[in-house]
Amino acid sequence: MAVSAKILWLISMISLCPLLLPDAKAQSNELRLAVASNFAATLKELREDFKLKTRRSFSISQASTGKLYAQIVHGAPYDIFMAADSKRPELLAEQGLAFEPVVYGRGQLTLVIKKTPSVNCADPVLSVLNKKNFNKLAVASAKTAPYGVAAEEFIRAADKWNELEPSLVRGESVLQAFHYLESANADAGLIASSLLTESDGQLSGRYCQWQIPLQSYRSLEQKMVILKNTNKLALARLFSEYLKSEGAKAIIKSNGYLVD
Repeated sequence: MAVSAKILWLISMISLCPLLLPDAKAQSNELRLAVASNFAATLKELREDFKLKTRRSFSISQASTGKLYAQIVHGAPYDIFMAADSKRPELLAEQGLAFEPVVYGRGQLTLVIKKTPSVNCADPVLSVLNKKNFNKLAVASAKTAPYGVAAEEFIRAADKWNELEPSLVRGESVLQAFHYLESANADAGLIASSLLTESDGQLSGRYCQWQIPLQSYRSLEQKMVILKNTNKLALARLFSEYLKSEGAKAIIKSNGYLVD
């Protein structure tokens, strides 16, 4: 290639670079949200509304609260953490890794049991547990998931732990426990009410459902924190303010959560 031709080629490539910069910049400015599995589908819905109202977006990484907390402690590059409890966000704040936690919703626990001739959907929930018309009860692990802690608290409050513990099938997250139901690896489950909302009634025809009284387990207060290692603090605060809006609250409530 002649020298003049090389110069012309270099000039043409340089002129294309600005066309590539906006996409790269937009990607680098995108928030990275770590979210508990139970809230992932709701967060995807919120993302569309947030994008519509602000023209900004964010990426989503979902896992159990315990797993995400461990990742953050070990330096995972998230900007915001939306947990399924208040404990881990508060720990991150105490450790100097996050700003003050805020509540974005409160979860609810539901018992579902596959319909059979021996299961009466109109029975009180304690009567249902006494009859134990199921073989495997899917729950989230209390070691990694707040909904697992809530399930265990409810079973113990009903004085049924010794009887039901051998039948428990534990998932790392409440979403995994829900998948055990969907795949018929369990015929009953104590799961997040929000997951039933997200299933669009797919389980309602095959399963009886009982909303567990809130006083039967500690509040499933779900908190979020902005992590201090973020380089997008202004955008993270914009999202935090967005969650306080009536539109965001309506979306969260419609997905089976309690909001203030």
